[in-house]
Amino acid sequence: MDIKQNNTTYSPKGSIPDILYHYTTANALLGMLKEDENNKMCINLWETRYDFMNDRSEYMLGLRLVKEFVARLQITFPDMSGEMYNSFFFPYIISFSESQDCLPMWNMYGSNGKGISLGFSKDIGLNNTINQCVYCENELTENIAREFEEILSNDRLNDIEKVYFTFSKICSKIKNSSFQHEKEWRFIDFDTFGPIDGILKSFPNFMKFRERNGLIVPYKIIKFPTKHLKEIWIGPTANMDLSESSIRSFLDYNNLKNVNILRSQSPYFID
Repeated sequence: MDIKQNNTTYSPKGSIPDILYHYTTANALLGMLKEDENNKMCINLWETRYDFMNDRSEYMLGLRLVKEFVARLQITFPDMSGEMYNSFFFPYIISFSESQDCLPMWNMYGSNGKGISLGFSKDIGLNNTINQCVYCENELTENIAREFEEILSNDRLNDIEKVYFTFSKICSKIKNSSFQHEKEWRFIDFDTFGPIDGILKSFPNFMKFRERNGLIVPYKIIKFPTKHLKEIWIGPTANMDLSESSIRSFLDYNNLKNVNILRSQSPYFID
């Protein structure tokens, strides 16, 4: 059963909400709708490599807590000294939220309230690869600790690739507790192109690069049918009428007439 609080729907822990929201800008929406190789319109979302996200320290927090947890177990464990582990798996992440109208996220990710929040159905196809973020401070939560105990109890330690993969996945969903208001879910994808048995794997041919704030940022694109876009929330901008009219025109032009447009109720306005 979902719980409504402050105009936001929260799902029970571990249960994927019916709709997940992605905060972005109106300009980004213009670039998301593209035809695929079969000339069918689809939605393109960018997966950003973890070390180029807004807060790279999130992943490092997870890595530190994992190392401390392993140290307390006092067992022989594969090397996690840094170089090999960090070069082995590079998670690519798309962030979603349970909250469709969250004031801090409008400020942080929604162009200071002028952006939009895109609502996608949970059957978008990410069910097996989407993870609910876990908010920690100084130690792993009980649920995360149990994940590690399961790994260790299944005698997987000789499979270093599987161990590193699992560790990287868990580190990728750990966030500082200061961000609990984001109610975040992450699509986590991986590339392996680090040194494995002395062999350097080549970069995958689907990797792309873009410029942001003077940096060349690695990213990938995930595509899915437009039918999964269910809602668009307009940020707390001063001109709601004009924003809604322009978004509706854009959707109608691209044959997305069934997408609902809703307005933020957050008490914050941009001149």
